[in-house]
Amino acid sequence: MKRTLILILVIALCVGAYFLWRGGDERRIRRRLDVLSQTVSKPRGSPDAAMFGRLSSLRTLFTQDCRLSPGNPIPDIQSQEGLALAYRRAYSVVDWAEVDLRDVEVDVAESRERATVRLTAMLEYQRGAEPQATGAREIEIDWEKVDDEWRISEIAVVEAVR
Repeated sequence: MKRTLILILVIALCVGAYFLWRGGDERRIRRRLDVLSQTVSKPRGSPDAAMFGRLSSLRTLFTQDCRLSPGNPIPDIQSQEGLALAYRRAYSVVDWAEVDLRDVEVDVAESRERATVRLTAMLEYQRGAEPQATGAREIEIDWEKVDDEWRISEIAVVEAVR
């Protein structure tokens, strides 16, 4: 009886540890998505100087040779330097912007070195005297592990929802 109880306990611990370990990568990616959402958002009344701290944070989320495909009419963005340039331009032309990531699906590869995320990105922003604008895009994000950190290697707009 004791042996059976101990065997069941050991199996339960192994199964629990496996699911915690397996879910760890997904949790880490979701946390990085939260950082991404906060970083690309621009709070109301935020000074332009705050952009530099956000830009530094943004760089830690992407691989050096990352690629962003936002779709027409915006051309593809290649590399962290291209990303930084596009971010500075966008940050300077909006008064505020809020990005909310919804319907997040994370698929970590068996190798635990790559992952794909599909989500809906909701965007609200205000630019000068123009009326407040909103939009939604279905996005696919490819991730890879670099020095044990999940980093974005590619972002592509799959579909413009509105």
